Amino acid sequence: MQELVAFGLSVAGAALGIASFFLPWTGATGIGVGTTSLAGGNVTTNKWAFDMPAGIPLLLITALVLGGIAGSNRVQLELPKLASVIARVTDLVLPMILGGLYLGVVLLYVTLPSSFGYGLGIVILLVAAVLLVAGSVVALIVPSEPAPKPQ
Repeated sequence: MQELVAFGLSVAGAALGIASFFLPWTGATGIGVGTTSLAGGNVTTNKWAFDMPAGIPLLLITALVLGGIAGSNRVQLELPKLASVIARVTDLVLPMILGGLYLGVVLLYVTLPSSFGYGLGIVILLVAAVLLVAGSVVALIVPSEPAPKPQ
C-alpha cells in the first residue's frame, strides 16, 4: 500500500510539473529568469517555462523521470537481479532529484526583486516539488519490495 502512495505522489508531482510549464511563470509586474528583451520599453510579462534558458531541458528531464517511474515495474520484471536497485532509484532517487530541481527554479522566481513577480506556474511547480519530495520520503520510510516474478 505504501508503495502505491509513493508512486502516486511521484507521478502526480511530475504530471503537475509538466502542467506548470504551460502556465505563466511571472506575474503582471514580474520578470522572467533569463529574459532580457524589452517590448516598448517594458519587460514583457507572463513569461512561461519555455522562455527560461533551461525550460526545455527541464521538461525533457521531467518526461524521462515520469517514464522511469511509470515503467519501473516492467523493467524490474525484465531484470530481476537488479530489481531492488531499480526500485530504489525510481522510487527514491529520481523523484528527490526532480523535486530539488523544481525547488531551485521556484526559489529563483520567488526571490526576484520584483513585487509579486511569480505567476501561477511557479505555484503549481512548488506543489509538484512538494509532492515529489513527499513521494521520496514515503519510499525512504517504507522500502519497496521487488516486483513479483511472472509465472
